[in-house]
Amino acid sequence: MFNFTCQSILDTIAPLTLKKPKPAATPWLNDTTRAQRRVWRQAERRWKKDRLQISLEMLRDSQQTYQKVIPQSKLVTKGDRAFAVTAPKLWNKLPLNIKSANTIQNLKALLKTQLFTRDNL
Repeated sequence: MFNFTCQSILDTIAPLTLKKPKPAATPWLNDTTRAQRRVWRQAERRWKKDRLQISLEMLRDSQQTYQKVIPQSKLVTKGDRAFAVTAPKLWNKLPLNIKSANTIQNLKALLKTQLFTRDNL
């Protein structure tokens, strides 16, 4: 009875709330985009230092290249992780004997065997 009373008091004063993890702010920021951004920033620093026309053209070119890389990275990140894309790819990599299983129990057993006999599909 004491525990129930304490728990109900705690629930009214400080109710238990579940927090959802925040998604990564920039999941598209990969090695390619980082490298291109580095090139852009180097060109920017060079142009700020010497103010030459050739440096300005290099800066504009590197900025355009960086801006082209970002949308491609965002599409690849979202598309490749989507279940509708990943599941068929994994299914197609499975051996024929697993794909032709008669029952769900048989499919589970074959998948488990495949999982523990090979490192990856």
